[in-house]
Parts: sequence; C-alpha cells; structure tokens
Amino acid sequence: MRAIDARSIDRLRIEHCRTFLLNFRDPQKEAKYVKEKDRMLNLYFFCSVICFLTILVIRFLNMYINLLSILIIIPFTIILTLIPIVVYMENSKTKTNYFKISRIIHRNRNVAQLVSFIMASSMYALVIVQTISLPDEISLCNITLYQKNFTQENTESLPLNDEDCNPYIFLDYLLLLVLISMIACAVYQVLISLLKTIILLFAMIGYIVVYINFNMELQLIYTKFHRAR
Repeated sequence: MRAIDARSIDRLRIEHCRTFLLNFRDPQKEAKYVKEKDRMLNLYFFCSVICFLTILVIRFLNMYINLLSILIIIPFTIILTLIPIVVYMENSKTKTNYFKISRIIHRNRNVAQLVSFIMASSMYALVIVQTISLPDEISLCNITLYQKNFTQENTESLPLNDEDCNPYIFLDYLLLLVLISMIACAVYQVLISLLKTIILLFAMIGYIVVYINFNMELQLIYTKFHRAR
C-alpha cells in the first residue's frame, strides 16, 4: 500500500507541479496555495536570528575588523534585525503599520519567499564582508614574519611562538562563518530550491575565490622571506 501511495504522490506531483520551481501548473491552484499561511515562518526567522548572533560573536571576538568593514556591517545588521521584528509583529496586539506588513508576509508565500531570500542573502553578505580585511591580514602576517626573523637573529631571546602569525586561522573562521550562513539559508523551508541554490552557489564560489587568493598571497610572502634569508 505504501508503495502504491508513493507512486500516486509522485505521479500527482509530476502532473500538477513544476519540477524545478516547485509550484503548481494550474494558476488557480497556485493562487490558492500562495495564500496559505506557513505556520513555521516565525520559527525560520528565529533560527536565522540565532545564526546571525553567532556570526556577530565570532566576528567581533576572533577576527580582525577595520573601520571600513564596520561601516558595511551596520546596514546588514539593521536589515537582519529589523526584518525578524517585523515578522514577529503579527502576534502583537497593537495594530501598527508593522503589524499590517507582518500580516502581508504571513498571508502571502511569495512575499515570505522574498523576505526570506533577503535575510539569507544579507547573512551571507555579512560573512563575505570580512574579506575586506584580507589585505590587513596579509600585511600583519608579513610584518610578524619579518619581526620574528629579526628577533631570532639579533637577540638571545627565545623564538616567538607560532601564535604570533597563524594566517590560516582567518580561513578557518571564514569557513565557519560561511557554513553558518549556509545553515541559515537551509532553515527557510519556504524558499524554493532555485533561490537556495543561487545563495549556496555564491557562498561556495565566494569562499573558494578568497581561499585561492589568500593562499597565493601567502605563498608570495613566504617565497620572498626565504629568498631574503
């Protein structure tokens, strides 16, 4: 019986739904489905807020931040804070403009998808902004490396620890932040596969580009350092 039910569901899905976009072929059915309220929507945004706060804590406690990155972080922080507040306003007893916007989000899945896409994209943008400090990370590694060499050759003090310059910690933390942003994207079940694929693809490509660029710069630094010795 279960096998028959599964085949029936698959057949109905093929007949009535678009495979890639996951919406109904019949406009009337799609219009009816769009107006259905997603009861888990508040939970999606609650989970994304946890991911957002985790990203902020890791950034400010473990990664180098300059003035430019702070100025860019502020707008994304406002967006990622304001949108969940507006979404939660549906449960508010006060009938404000935010309450009306919140009801529109909850009663229209297309609007909910748009807002969820903005949240997931802003989360990833908040992570990738950290690469603005990449030149500073490279410069600090370069300076620390030459200072270590100078100290070892001109003083009788003990060699400096590797903790003074460990450039790959930057890549480790960046990878962690990218993974958290991917989790935040996966949380939104209301998002169609196409939008999720776009966000996750950009996240993957962005990290790979930063990883390759960072390693090339470090190789140049170590090559010059060994030649100088």
